[in-house]
Amino acid sequence: MEPASHAAGVLVDSHCHARRYWPYEPPVPDPETRPAVEQLLFEMDRCGVDEAVLVTARIDHNPDNNDYVPECVRRYPERLYQFADVDCMWTPTYHTPGAANRLANAVRTYG
Repeated sequence: MEPASHAAGVLVDSHCHARRYWPYEPPVPDPETRPAVEQLLFEMDRCGVDEAVLVTARIDHNPDNNDYVPECVRRYPERLYQFADVDCMWTPTYHTPGAANRLANAVRTYG
């Protein structure tokens, strides 16, 4: 995030998600568009939210969420920021040795 002086008068949602596919139960009729970044931006605009932090989660049906979200941030850099997923409970590396290396790699890859 930018320094706090940048955020004065700007409404920022500090925890949002965008994904390629809806991961939750119950199923929805539009599982490929409901979680898309365009839907998030529509809801942000509707609610007067200027910027958002996208917290990636490699949850069901979205193992590539760390790749999808940076694409979104590149397309909408004035609106979105990414917090990459490192060793969340939905990944096979959760609580396994090597976390520091995975974190360092995520920092190099995603900034």
